[in-house]
Amino acid sequence: MGEVGVVSYYDNRSVDPRWGGKTKSGEQFDENALTAAVPPSRWKELKGKKLRVTNPKTGQTVVVKVNDTGGFEKYGRSLDLSRAAFQAIANPAKGLANVEIEVVEDGDDKRRDEDGSQVQRKEERDSVSRLKNKRPS
Repeated sequence: MGEVGVVSYYDNRSVDPRWGGKTKSGEQFDENALTAAVPPSRWKELKGKKLRVTNPKTGQTVVVKVNDTGGFEKYGRSLDLSRAAFQAIANPAKGLANVEIEVVEDGDDKRRDEDGSQVQRKEERDSVSRLKNKRPS
């Protein structure tokens, strides 16, 4: 298990027009993309990385790319997910979800088995195992 935290989401209506709809990384914000914002204190560490976000209640998982920052940490939240990413693991009407967060070393954290089910590659399992023992402070 990686970090445990609370996530919220943001969508096109939440993006500050002063920034022209751009994320901290300079990309255009897209509520339908699988992206996440991290607190400013974690930006240098996590920018551009892929995170696996899992809802332990349902087992639903989504992999997101960190491309933005936000001021939600003061409210006790670990990440702000795009609407599509949040919707993949929880009901947006709830607004918040308790999750487990793990850094994925590459963006293709899953492959499809012959029957179409997702299977984690061995090197990725090993990578996740290493991360389980190393928690950010």
